[in-house]
Amino acid sequence: MAQDAAWHEIINPQNEIIDRVGELAFRHCTVPSQQTDRKVQCAWLDVPENHARATGKTIPIFVVRLPARRHVKNIEDPVVLLAGGPGQSAAEAFLFVDSQWPRLAKHRDLYLIDQRGTGRSNPMNCEAVFSELNFDPHDPDYARLQRATIQCLQQLEADPAQYTTVNWVQDLERVRAALGVERWNVYGVSYGTRVATHYMRQHAGSIRSVVLDSPVYPEHVIGSEIAYRSDQAFYALLQACENDRLCSERMPDTTTVISRFIEALRHKPIHAAVEDFSTGHTEQSALIDSQVLR
Repeated sequence: MAQDAAWHEIINPQNEIIDRVGELAFRHCTVPSQQTDRKVQCAWLDVPENHARATGKTIPIFVVRLPARRHVKNIEDPVVLLAGGPGQSAAEAFLFVDSQWPRLAKHRDLYLIDQRGTGRSNPMNCEAVFSELNFDPHDPDYARLQRATIQCLQQLEADPAQYTTVNWVQDLERVRAALGVERWNVYGVSYGTRVATHYMRQHAGSIRSVVLDSPVYPEHVIGSEIAYRSDQAFYALLQACENDRLCSERMPDTTTVISRFIEALRHKPIHAAVEDFSTGHTEQSALIDSQVLR
C-alpha cells in the first residue's frame, strides 16, 4: 500500500481493523473539516496512476465509509457521493451527509471517495508556491500567476495528464469491485454530475440509480462559463420578478436595488453570518464584498 507522511496523519496503519468490506479493510480515522473534525471509517485502495500501465506507479484512493445506522445483516445497496469542483474532497464536502439524510443513512452505507489529485488521494497541492505569490484576485497579475503555475507543475510528484475524468471513472469502478458491491447508487453534484454521466456511459451495469444535482453537461466548459452563466441567470431572475405583478409589487425595482447594493459593497464590504452547508454550523466572519455578487 502507498503510504506517506500526510497519510499517517489520517490513517494509522497500526489501528485495529474494525470492519472489512470486500477487499478493503476499514480502520478508525479522523477527517478534518473547516468546522469540526470527525471520526469515521477509512480505507484506501492502490490504483495505477496510468491505467494503461497496470504494472507502473500506483497512487492511493482514499475511501470513507459511513456505515448504515441500522445494524442489519443485509443492508440495501450503498450510495457513493461524487463531489464538485473539480477539486473538492468528497470526504470533506459530504462528511456530515448522514445527518442531513437520516432516512437514507439508516439502511445504506454511504461512501465518500476523494478523486485522484484531491483530498487524500495523492493530492496535487502547490500551497507553498501560491502562498508566496500573494495573488490578489481583485488586481490579478496574470504573468506572475503563469510563472507560479509552471513552477507548481515542475515540483509535482505526479503526471498531471493522468488526473482526468476518464481515469477517475476507472478508479471508481475499481473501488466498487474491491468493495464487492454489485451495484450502487450514484449521487453527483456540479462537476460530480459530469463524472456520473461518464460513469453511466462506461459502466451502466454497475449502477442501480443516479441523481444529478446541479448538472454540468459534457459540452459545458467548466470555469470560464460559470461567471457569465451565473450572471445571466441572476439577472433573468430579477427580470422575471419585474414582469410578475405580485413579485414586482412586493419587491419593486429589484434590479436598481441590487445594483446600488453592489456599488455600496464596493466601497464598504460587510461581515455576515453564513451557514456552512456541510456542517450546519454558522461562520461568523464571512466577508462579503462586491465580488461575491459579480
